[in-house]
Amino acid sequence: MNRSTRKKLNKVTRMLCEGKDAKGLTSRDRQQAAHLQHGHAAWLEQANVQGLAVDTKKVAFQDTGQPCIQVYVDKKRPVHELSEPIPQKLQLEDGSEVPLDVQEIGQLQLHNQLELPQRPVFAGLSVASIHRYPGTIGLIVQSINTPGDKYILSCAHVLSPFSDQQDKRVLQPAPQDFSQAEHDFTVADYVASIPLYFSTSGYPNRFDAALAKLRPGVDVLAELPYIGALNGVSAQIRHQAMVRMVGKVSGFSSGTVLNNNFYARLPYYNGNGQKFQAGFRELVLCSRYAQPGDSGAAIVGPGGRLLGIHMAGSNSHSVFCRILPVLQYFQVSPLGLIQHSSAVPVELAEAV
Repeated sequence: MNRSTRKKLNKVTRMLCEGKDAKGLTSRDRQQAAHLQHGHAAWLEQANVQGLAVDTKKVAFQDTGQPCIQVYVDKKRPVHELSEPIPQKLQLEDGSEVPLDVQEIGQLQLHNQLELPQRPVFAGLSVASIHRYPGTIGLIVQSINTPGDKYILSCAHVLSPFSDQQDKRVLQPAPQDFSQAEHDFTVADYVASIPLYFSTSGYPNRFDAALAKLRPGVDVLAELPYIGALNGVSAQIRHQAMVRMVGKVSGFSSGTVLNNNFYARLPYYNGNGQKFQAGFRELVLCSRYAQPGDSGAAIVGPGGRLLGIHMAGSNSHSVFCRILPVLQYFQVSPLGLIQHSSAVPVELAEAV
């Protein structure tokens, strides 16, 4: 697929998923975007639709090379069983058509699950809010403004309490992974997360990330086990690039980038078990590298560059969010960066 075709299809995907609020649209584009989003909302918001991304059409597991928008579903079903079947193509106002290709991905779920107490604390270990299911320590980071302040960076659905009134303690290992009866395994306290917006339509979110401030006296190791020191932070995530991570359940694992502009709708639950939907954009879809319990793990690309935070997956694919804007939002920098400076080092290259 050439660059201009990919650019056009990415624009159509944004229009379909984000409507007139998508960035970079002309006034005419906004009208078409509103029409697309409204006209296709019925099938787009069905529970079986897991996500969308630009790719090439697959038939009987063979790549035809035809550019399209892929619609990922939990399971393919006969058309007669669907109240709102997914169309074969989108009709644009200029008369052109954009093919849609339905692919089975399984049910996407947040990846939080098991382990033992470890001191010093380091990336890859079991961690969780005292109220949450287990996830993974992604990174040990420090404040750019006050370098003495150190934090655990992981997913919000791993570190954050369900409300501001709840206990903010963060434990390593997570409460479900190891008996807490005789010991207090508190290592940090939740301080902040990037806000999440829940709705049955739209894709307003880009990140699932939170910080917990390490308590005084908690020793840490900077390097990622099996990966080593990080060689900077990159905004460039290339198609077919190999990515690596160390997760609490999977240990050291690797996968391949399949799409770097993935739209997904993910299920979240409150403390009472009530389910909410959160739409995400600009995620990165990969071949499967993770299991439940690996949420929060740091994703490292070629050359040891830090790329993202693992957050969800299915039985066939894994999904992460980009980490550079997360570091900038929290004003923190990973410990142990090669050529570490007071600012977050970044390769400011456009994702292609």
